[in-house]
Amino acid sequence: MASKWNRITLALLLMAVTGIAMLAQSPSVGIDQPYAGDRNVTGQGVPASAPLTVYEVLGANRNYLGKSSSVDQQGFYAVAVNPPLTNGQKIVVVDSQGRSSNVATVVTKTGPAGPGN
Repeated sequence: MASKWNRITLALLLMAVTGIAMLAQSPSVGIDQPYAGDRNVTGQGVPASAPLTVYEVLGANRNYLGKSSSVDQQGFYAVAVNPPLTNGQKIVVVDSQGRSSNVATVVTKTGPAGPGN
Protein backbone atom coordinates (compact mmCIF):
# COMPACT_ATOMS: atom_id res chain seq x y z
CA MET A 1 0.00 0.00 0.00
CA ALA A 2 2.86 2.39 0.80
CA SER A 3 4.45 1.94 -2.64
CA LYS A 4 1.13 2.84 -4.30
CA TRP A 5 1.07 6.15 -2.37
CA ASN A 6 4.73 6.74 -3.21
CA ARG A 7 3.94 6.34 -6.92
CA ILE A 8 0.94 8.67 -6.64
CA THR A 9 3.00 11.26 -4.75
CA LEU A 10 5.79 11.02 -7.33
CA ALA A 11 3.31 11.38 -10.21
CA LEU A 12 1.74 14.48 -8.62
CA LEU A 13 5.17 16.00 -8.01
CA LEU A 14 6.20 15.40 -11.64
CA MET A 15 2.97 16.98 -12.89
CA ALA A 16 3.57 20.06 -10.73
CA VAL A 17 7.16 20.45 -11.90
CA THR A 18 6.12 20.01 -15.54
CA GLY A 19 3.39 22.64 -15.14
CA ILE A 20 5.82 25.14 -13.60
CA ALA A 21 8.36 24.51 -16.37
CA MET A 22 5.70 25.05 -19.04
CA LEU A 23 4.61 28.34 -17.45
CA ALA A 24 8.21 29.53 -17.28
CA GLN A 25 8.68 28.86 -21.01
CA SER A 26 5.52 30.59 -22.23
CA PRO A 27 5.95 34.16 -23.47
CA SER A 28 4.32 36.87 -21.42
CA VAL A 29 3.86 39.10 -24.45
CA GLY A 30 1.25 37.89 -26.92
CA ILE A 31 1.15 39.20 -30.47
CA ASP A 32 -1.87 39.22 -32.80
CA GLN A 33 -1.39 37.92 -36.33
CA PRO A 34 0.35 40.71 -38.27
CA TYR A 35 -0.71 41.43 -41.85
CA ALA A 36 1.11 43.05 -44.75
CA GLY A 37 0.37 46.78 -44.81
CA ASP A 38 -0.39 47.01 -41.08
CA ARG A 39 0.86 50.19 -39.45
CA ASN A 40 0.18 48.91 -35.92
CA VAL A 41 1.19 45.75 -34.11
CA THR A 42 -1.32 44.67 -31.47
CA GLY A 43 -1.53 42.03 -28.79
CA GLN A 44 -1.72 41.44 -25.07
CA GLY A 45 1.11 41.69 -22.58
CA VAL A 46 1.49 42.34 -18.89
CA PRO A 47 -0.16 45.49 -17.49
CA ALA A 48 2.42 48.16 -16.56
CA SER A 49 5.08 46.51 -18.76
CA ALA A 50 5.53 49.48 -21.11
CA PRO A 51 7.36 50.52 -23.09
CA LEU A 52 6.87 47.82 -25.69
CA THR A 53 9.23 47.77 -28.67
CA VAL A 54 8.65 46.05 -32.01
CA TYR A 55 11.62 44.71 -33.94
CA GLU A 56 12.02 43.05 -37.30
CA VAL A 57 13.99 39.82 -36.84
CA LEU A 58 16.82 39.47 -39.36
CA GLY A 59 18.69 36.30 -38.44
CA ALA A 60 20.57 37.09 -35.22
CA ASN A 61 19.94 40.84 -35.64
CA ARG A 62 16.93 43.03 -34.85
CA ASN A 63 15.80 46.14 -36.70
CA TYR A 64 13.77 48.71 -34.69
CA LEU A 65 10.26 49.31 -36.09
CA GLY A 66 8.43 51.17 -33.30
CA LYS A 67 7.76 51.72 -29.60
CA SER A 68 4.64 52.25 -27.47
CA SER A 69 4.63 53.90 -24.07
CA SER A 70 1.43 52.31 -22.79
CA VAL A 71 -0.26 49.01 -22.03
CA ASP A 72 -3.84 49.17 -20.72
CA GLN A 73 -5.06 47.62 -17.45
CA GLN A 74 -5.93 44.35 -19.19
CA GLY A 75 -2.51 44.23 -20.88
CA PHE A 76 -3.68 45.17 -24.40
CA TYR A 77 -1.32 47.25 -26.50
CA ALA A 78 -0.91 48.78 -29.96
CA VAL A 79 2.49 49.83 -31.28
CA ALA A 80 2.76 52.05 -34.36
CA VAL A 81 5.42 50.77 -36.76
CA ASN A 82 7.25 52.53 -39.55
CA PRO A 83 7.52 51.47 -42.32
CA PRO A 84 4.29 49.40 -42.65
CA LEU A 85 4.73 45.63 -42.34
CA THR A 86 5.52 43.55 -45.42
CA ASN A 87 4.60 39.99 -46.38
CA GLY A 88 7.07 37.43 -45.00
CA GLN A 89 8.63 39.86 -42.51
CA LYS A 90 9.36 38.35 -39.10
CA ILE A 91 8.67 40.52 -36.04
CA VAL A 92 8.91 40.29 -32.26
CA VAL A 93 7.58 42.47 -29.42
CA VAL A 94 9.74 43.05 -26.32
CA ASP A 95 8.49 44.63 -23.07
CA SER A 96 10.34 46.74 -20.49
CA GLN A 97 11.38 43.64 -18.53
CA GLY A 98 12.97 42.00 -21.58
CA ARG A 99 10.14 39.48 -22.04
CA SER A 100 9.43 38.86 -25.70
CA SER A 101 6.66 37.45 -27.83
CA ASN A 102 7.13 34.51 -30.10
CA VAL A 103 8.44 35.55 -33.50
CA ALA A 104 5.44 36.25 -35.76
CA THR A 105 5.52 36.12 -39.56
CA VAL A 106 3.62 38.80 -41.46
CA VAL A 107 1.16 37.35 -43.97
CA THR A 108 -1.05 38.77 -46.69
CA LYS A 109 -4.65 39.17 -45.60
CA THR A 110 -6.97 37.15 -47.79
CA GLY A 111 -10.72 37.27 -47.97
CA PRO A 112 -13.63 36.77 -50.29
CA ALA A 113 -13.57 38.68 -53.56
CA GLY A 114 -16.22 41.29 -54.01
CA PRO A 115 -17.10 44.93 -53.47
CA GLY A 116 -15.19 46.53 -50.62
CA ASN A 117 -12.63 43.74 -50.29
